Amino acid sequence: PFYLVKALMNSLQEYEPWKNGTPEKVRVFFGMLQLFCSYHQSNFIYHIKGISSNDQLYGGSTKYRTELSDFLDVIINEILQMLSQIGAKNGCCFPKNAWVHLHWNL
Repeated sequence: PFYLVKALMNSLQEYEPWKNGTPEKVRVFFGMLQLFCSYHQSNFIYHIKGISSNDQLYGGSTKYRTELSDFLDVIINEILQMLSQIGAKNGCCFPKNAWVHLHWNL
């Protein structure tokens, strides 16, 4: 169920301009964090009539929940690592406004 997001994550890791972490890459990862949080809901808020969505197909599965939790761990760790890299480049421990973005995205 996470095939497209896995491909996106792999592409982002290989995208040369963003190798060492950039604010843009952090924003993309925050978007993925929001996406995975919505995947964690037992019922998605949007459905297409006549099509079974992932919440109906996989939502109750333990394997789905475990894989989802693993992705959330990876995404959160990547965000924290990138924020630390950006902060180190700027001579501080955490980039300006990073806490605000964390608060609003979690």
